[in-house]
Amino acid sequence: RKISYFKYKRFLLLTESVIKPFGLQNKKTYLAKWGSNPISVKAKKFDCIRMLYLGTLSGRDIHKTIYGLKKYLNTNPEIEVERYDIIGTGHKEYVDLIKKAIKETELSNIVYLRGYLNDQEIIPYFDKANVGIAYAPITPYYTTNICTKVLEYLLSGIPTIAADTNENKKIINDQNGVLIEDNEHSFTQGLHLMAQRFSSYSSEEIMKTVKKESISYRVKNEMVPTFNRIIKEIENISN
Repeated sequence: RKISYFKYKRFLLLTESVIKPFGLQNKKTYLAKWGSNPISVKAKKFDCIRMLYLGTLSGRDIHKTIYGLKKYLNTNPEIEVERYDIIGTGHKEYVDLIKKAIKETELSNIVYLRGYLNDQEIIPYFDKANVGIAYAPITPYYTTNICTKVLEYLLSGIPTIAADTNENKKIINDQNGVLIEDNEHSFTQGLHLMAQRFSSYSSEEIMKTVKKESISYRVKNEMVPTFNRIIKEIENISN
């Protein structure tokens, strides 16, 4: 993998976390984080829990969140769970694991596998959801990977249960969500902790915690200065 990019003189990166794993030199790298936009602008109601997962189903072990939800429901839940919408597609083996989990937990009245939905179709789900799910195995790849869905949840005012990766640690705090390990038990604990904080959450305050992650902020304060710097360096070399 490294051999394929030795010929390049400069690298434009979304996160500094990949510099060391890929053996890059700091002097050859430029950071230009792209950011995200909110999908919903409606203030969220924090009454019953309405969970939402949006993303690929392949390799994410989403079925474990269903078993974790079942344990939460069986252990004196602080807040009632109204629904859990799972939006996305993936390889058949992962879809089958989710269907199996729904059947085994007998949660077909709460957990709904929606399949693929387009950008317009997901908006009503973001409008209603008040808990975002950003679950994935904590592997060397995922721990340095920026989860755009975390930003989309938070920019939409939705507190998020997220895997405890290096990138998520930079974003998730007590005001906007909970970090968990990649197993059913930790998901259950994360739900309990979020339920205990439910009454203190505010969509407006959650959005404020990630205002610097919006596309408009990133373009103005990071991408434009970075491109200007690259242009200036190229001009100096040419002269």
